[in-house]
Amino acid sequence: MNRNPATIAVTAVLLFLVALLAYGPSLKTGFVWDAEYLYTRNAEIQNLENLSRVFGSTVLEEDATGERAVSLRYYRPLTKAYYIVGHAGLGKSPIAYKAVSVILHATVTLLVFLFILSVTSNTFVATFATLLFSVNPIHTEAVVWTYSVSYLLVACFSLGTLLLYRSGKTVLALAVFAAALLSHEMAVLVLPILFIHKWLLEDGNHWRDFLALAPFLILLALFLILRTSVVGSVPISSADPLTFLNTAAVVIKRYLKMLFWPDAPVTIYLNEDFLDISAELVISYAVCLFLAISAFIFWKRDRKSLFWLLWFGTWVSISLNIGKLGEYLMAEKLIYLASVGIFVLLVGTAWLVFANHRHYLAVFLIAIAGIQLFLTWNRVPYWHDTSTYLEAGLQHSPTFYLGNYALGDYYILHDQFDKAYPYIEASVANRPDFSQGLNSLGGLNYVRGNLHEAIRYWGMATTQDPSNPMPHFNIGLALRKLGKIEESRLHFDRYLEREPNPPATVVERLESFGY
Repeated sequence: MNRNPATIAVTAVLLFLVALLAYGPSLKTGFVWDAEYLYTRNAEIQNLENLSRVFGSTVLEEDATGERAVSLRYYRPLTKAYYIVGHAGLGKSPIAYKAVSVILHATVTLLVFLFILSVTSNTFVATFATLLFSVNPIHTEAVVWTYSVSYLLVACFSLGTLLLYRSGKTVLALAVFAAALLSHEMAVLVLPILFIHKWLLEDGNHWRDFLALAPFLILLALFLILRTSVVGSVPISSADPLTFLNTAAVVIKRYLKMLFWPDAPVTIYLNEDFLDISAELVISYAVCLFLAISAFIFWKRDRKSLFWLLWFGTWVSISLNIGKLGEYLMAEKLIYLASVGIFVLLVGTAWLVFANHRHYLAVFLIAIAGIQLFLTWNRVPYWHDTSTYLEAGLQHSPTFYLGNYALGDYYILHDQFDKAYPYIEASVANRPDFSQGLNSLGGLNYVRGNLHEAIRYWGMATTQDPSNPMPHFNIGLALRKLGKIEESRLHFDRYLEREPNPPATVVERLESFGY
């Protein structure tokens, strides 16, 4: 194929601009949910002095209930440095962070084009596979949600590592690999990609052929040691074999489907176990069987195609840590890089099948990209603000208790208590042991004047989580209102036992009661 440098440069610029066009409308959206806390209220990133401590600390974020800041088991020092430097330079402006994310996506698009071109030596395949990647609506979560910037950073550094490795610049590749690892844990998958690359594209068939990858292995080992010292051991799947196989099959099938038509404007995928025989499970195994047969055929006939199929499988494997991903098993942002492999396979196959009609194929692929661009523009507005996002997300996953709680809490913060009540009630209905939800349900009843009902819910909250101090403080307030002063003091004492450093507003309130 034509590898004219001028043609390649023009194509690269056009793809960069298309990526900007696809996600440019996100500049009109604001911070959503976790991102709102991270960029506007997280005191840790608002102190530039914390930049010197990023390598020895975890990511401190608000917990899922929105009430307490907790240290998450994320070791992403470069991402954390981005937060701190970003706050110093960009402040709390959503548009500035959105612009950075869109530019990062366009940069990833450019790197994807260069990497595909490097591997395939086919300008047509590289151009149209990258085009489908750049405008795909499945990337909305990774690009528009500024909370997901780590996925854009790790994509940039991972692709940079692979491109530098292919060009023989091993030292630079190692440096960029280190940056990838320090941006997001999923960069550990770069090493398997390098092994697959060595095996399939460099004809590595003896263990000595893989010695060139030893520096990358050593660097990865050092990273894992560092990460373990800061946040603990890497969680491993706890699912039994049948649950693992069934769930893995469904996850792979769902991801493939999502690449061509997303499930909803906003998707929240909850952890599920697939133990019963169902139509979806049968279809999922059929899809995996098709992929396995394709892999065998590629092994016999086309090693490059097998590389791209294994590329997809390798990056998707991050979603197969079943039982260790908390509430979430799947997320659209997790297949940001994985999608590249599928697009290359599709365009590459079409390029061979329609060898005599490639002009028509180009028109068809542009039309597909146009449809996906329209879907992307249609999805972006759902990330306008927290309430819009959560309302759309709950349409997809109505039983998601944290989503219901977060939306109810959002309405409470805006003094819309009647709108908040059904969502807080739903959060508790879907998770009866949810202490924070019970606490908020008590608060809503307190506002309505139902003091005894409020005390009942707060009592349930303390039973479900004895370490949670707020229900005791709230019970104390309600008891004082009922004239039970001595009884209220017992609950204030219990609050102070569990919260030795209460906020100033609580201290003032207690002092007014004679504490």
